Amino acid sequence: MKARSDDPEVIESFADLLLQYGHGRTDAGRALALLEPAVKRFPYHIGLRFSLAHAHRVLGNHGAAEATCGEIVRRHPASTRGRCELAWIHERQGKLDQARAELEAASRMAPFDPDLRIMQARFLMRHDRHEEALGRIGEGLERMPEAVAFREMAIDVQFECGDEEGAVRTARAGIEVHPEGAYPWFLLADALNRARRFAA
Repeated sequence: MKARSDDPEVIESFADLLLQYGHGRTDAGRALALLEPAVKRFPYHIGLRFSLAHAHRVLGNHGAAEATCGEIVRRHPASTRGRCELAWIHERQGKLDQARAELEAASRMAPFDPDLRIMQARFLMRHDRHEEALGRIGEGLERMPEAVAFREMAIDVQFECGDEEGAVRTARAGIEVHPEGAYPWFLLADALNRARRFAA
C-alpha cells in the first residue's frame, strides 16, 4: 500500500477490502482515514467517493454519507448509481419526496435499466403506492418486452401487489415474445401455479 499510496485505484480497492472483509467499525475507521485525504487529492474520482459514502454509512455517519452522495450527483449528474444511493439515504431519513425524485431522475437517464425500474416499483410498494408501482412495471414491460429477466421480476412485483391477473397476463405475453424459449414457458407455469390456476 505504501509503495503506491498515490494511486487512487489502489486506495479505493484497499478501502473496499477493509469495508467488505474487515472487522466492523474498526476497519471502517481505517478506510475512512485513507479515503478522506484521497478524495481531497482526487476530487473527480467517483469510485473514491462511493467508497467514502460506504465508510460513513458503516460508521453511522448518515449526514456525511448523504453529503458525499450529494457531491457525487453534483459532480457527476449522470451517475444513476449516485442518485440511487442518495435516494436510499433519503428514504431512511424519511425524506420520501426527495428519494422519489432521485429515483425518477435516475430512471429518466436510464429508461432501459430493468433494475432501476424494479427499484422504483419497490420503493412505491414500501409506501403503500401499489397502483403506481404497477404502473412503473407496466411502463417497463412496454419498453423492454424482450427482457426475460425483467419480466420475471415484474411478475414477482405484480403478485406482491395482489395483481394475480396482471401477473398471469405478463407471463402469457412472454410466450408471445419468445414462443420457442423454455424459460418463458416456465414463468407461465409458475405464474399459473401461484395463481392456483391449473389449466392454461
